[in-house]
Amino acid sequence: MIKWGGSDMFTHMLAVGPTRCGKTATLLKPIIYQLLLMKKKGIPLGLSVVEPKGDVADMVNEMCGEMDMSCVHVDPTSDHSDRFPVMKGDEDDVAEATVTVLKSMFGKQEAFFATVQELAGRNITKLLKRLYLDDVNLGDVLRTMRDQRILEDKVQELRFKEGESDLVQFFQSELLGAQKEKYQQFVIGLRAQLENLTSNRHLEPILMGQSDFDMDRHFETGGVLAVNTAMGKLRKAGDAFGQFVVMHLQSGTFRRPGTERTRVPHVMIVDEYSRYINPDVELFLSIAAEYRTAGIFATQSLGQLEVEAGKINAKAMKQSILTSCRNKIAFGGLAYQDALEFSREFGKKQIISRQSTFKQQILLPNLLPENFRDTEKEEDRIFYTQMMDGLPKFHYVAKLLDDGTPLPPKIGKGSFVPRDWKERREWEVRKKLWAFKFDFKRKPKVSDSNPEQSGVEDSISSKLKFVLADLTDEMIPDPPNPHLEEAKPEGGSSQDESMHEHEDDLDPFE
Repeated sequence: MIKWGGSDMFTHMLAVGPTRCGKTATLLKPIIYQLLLMKKKGIPLGLSVVEPKGDVADMVNEMCGEMDMSCVHVDPTSDHSDRFPVMKGDEDDVAEATVTVLKSMFGKQEAFFATVQELAGRNITKLLKRLYLDDVNLGDVLRTMRDQRILEDKVQELRFKEGESDLVQFFQSELLGAQKEKYQQFVIGLRAQLENLTSNRHLEPILMGQSDFDMDRHFETGGVLAVNTAMGKLRKAGDAFGQFVVMHLQSGTFRRPGTERTRVPHVMIVDEYSRYINPDVELFLSIAAEYRTAGIFATQSLGQLEVEAGKINAKAMKQSILTSCRNKIAFGGLAYQDALEFSREFGKKQIISRQSTFKQQILLPNLLPENFRDTEKEEDRIFYTQMMDGLPKFHYVAKLLDDGTPLPPKIGKGSFVPRDWKERREWEVRKKLWAFKFDFKRKPKVSDSNPEQSGVEDSISSKLKFVLADLTDEMIPDPPNPHLEEAKPEGGSSQDESMHEHEDDLDPFE
């Protein structure tokens, strides 16, 4: 049985597959369902979902409603959407997120204009944050950037509050100095992008209004956040909004108090991840495990990960994501280049063939060879053609870690969330569980005399099995364990005694 869990979960997962291959329906949705089941059963954990179509976010909100759990559901297409405060948080984090998102909307431009716009956007955001803290929105930034009289009033207000600080001197020398007319021309593109965001009738209520949502509290208490970026309706503005959300989640991860042993585990699931890539992705993937945040990302092609962000060029960004996401799943139907790259990623196996030479005898056959020769050669574990057109529907190749040790790739098949999940009410009684099952184990509280280890340490163990048959009819004792299953020949049994084993004596986080 192949297991995926413990600290391996925090080494992140990348799922790649073309459209309609089943990434979302047979992988992401089952994971989300099981995480919510565990949370409902009293295991402290947090979940954040960002996706561009709306069906996954709706599912999360609906499941939380059925399980009587709170959920922050942000959906620009809904009149009853919760608001997401993109200007709430640390001054530097908010300024960096604002500048990064606006730059991503520009695309390529000359270095001079990019630098001027970056300086103006960052410092105006800092100006308003210092004056009004979290009581500020993107509309305030736009109005301050558009009207010099408003900017002058804000700078005077900051001077009265701070004196001749560096920020005040910047505005006096640059945006309000002798070249202020030219600066107004240089930042007109920045104002245009802000107009696109704030004037969008779907995004305006979400971005402009005040919100009670607190990112730090969301991580601390293990909240549930489901965000739909509405790619079809909002297009580029939706991608910009998604980048805001992902960057705030990343920044919130780095601000988590406590230690690696006391933080509540948090899982961040992002569908169509390439749309939300930003300069902090590399940093997040490198150190998020220390902050007990796991990333599960899905995209349609490896080529989509080649996104230039900040000082990281496109190829370096793709390589960084592939290197840091140590658990990889590749669905069938990949294009040639992706299939070839995954084939190399999955490695080769050594094959030894022996050729024997027998001495010819007339009367008696010679049973023992006179000599033999061994030939050693290497062969792909998974041929690239198999990933192009050799896997059945909803099948994939998974290369995972087991307690930090990379396992050989296995072929598996995903399973759907049961259609009758509402009727089953698995969060109330022990019932049948199917494909991807997570096992969270709670440790007893330690003495308060040791502040380093005070609180509850919660362990996450997910087990992956590979079977061809659906597991909906299989009885699993409580607590459930995540399974993804090993493909077996037709007619072979899909049941396995090892599926019922428990590991209560193991610490999945050690």
